[in-house]
Amino acid sequence: PYAGDGYQAGNGEKADDNPTRLLYKPYVPVPASCADIKLANSSAASGVYTIDPDGPTGAELPYRAYCDMDIDGGGWTAFYSQISGHLNVVDHFETNPPLCANTATSCIQRLPATVDLTYGFIVMCGSTAARMYLPPQAINHFRSGLQYQWVALPNLTMVSGTAGVPLAGHSLWTGTGANTGWIVSSSQTVQANGAVFASGYNYDANWNGCNGQPVAGSMTRWLYKPAVFPAGPASCKEILAKNSSATSGPYMIDDDGPGPRAPYEVYCDMLLDGGGWTAF
Repeated sequence: PYAGDGYQAGNGEKADDNPTRLLYKPYVPVPASCADIKLANSSAASGVYTIDPDGPTGAELPYRAYCDMDIDGGGWTAFYSQISGHLNVVDHFETNPPLCANTATSCIQRLPATVDLTYGFIVMCGSTAARMYLPPQAINHFRSGLQYQWVALPNLTMVSGTAGVPLAGHSLWTGTGANTGWIVSSSQTVQANGAVFASGYNYDANWNGCNGQPVAGSMTRWLYKPAVFPAGPASCKEILAKNSSATSGPYMIDDDGPGPRAPYEVYCDMLLDGGGWTAF
C-alpha cells in the first residue's frame, strides 16, 4: 500500500509513491546481570554494559552498570564505584541514588529487588578484594537505604591480593540518622589498628581505609553475583561437622535442601555444649 492522495511532495514526487511500512524485529532480551553476560560470552571483557535485573516486564528500566569479568571467575555487577576517601564520597545509599557521573568510576546504584541472600558480594579497595554473603540488614541498606548502625558480617574470603586486616569479626556500618555512609571494619572503634578494609564514609577522615592502610585515593567497589551461595548446610551442627574450627556467628543455612524455602541467615553457637547450636 501507498500513503497519500496524490499530492505533490517537496522533492517532486507524489507522496503516494512512497510506501508506508510496518516492520518487526525479534525481541533481544537485555541480560539481567553481568553474570548472564559472562555466561553468554566467556571472553567478555571488564567494562560498562546494559543490564535489566527484573526483565522486560519489571518496573525497573534497563541501566548501565560496570561489570568485572576477571575477579573470582568474573560476572560481577558493580553497584558502588568511587575513589576512596572522605573527600571523594558523593552520595549515600540512604539518600535515594542512583547517582552516576561515570558508570565505571563514580556511580552509586541501589541493589535491584531481585538480589537476595543467595547472592555473593565482593568489596574491593585498590587491588584487594574480599568476598562474602550479606545478612538481610546489609542487603536492606544497599537496596532501600535502611539504617541499622553496625551489622555483623561473616568471615571475609580474599579473592584478590593479600589481606591487610583480620578476615574474621568484621562489621558493616549502615548509618544512623544523619550519620550516613558505609564502612567495612574489623573494629567499631575509629581506625583501631588499621581495621578498615574499605569505606564510603565522609564524616570523619579517621575512617578512611583501604585493606588496613589509613589512606585514600584507591578505587572502591561493591559488586554482586547471583547464586554464589545457592544452597547451604542444613544446620549449624552440619557446619561444625565440616569445619571443627568454625566460630560462633552468623551463617547461611538451607534446612529444606532443594525445597521451596530459600537459604536464610541464622546465628550459630559453636561453643556451648559442644557447639553446633542453631538459634531460632
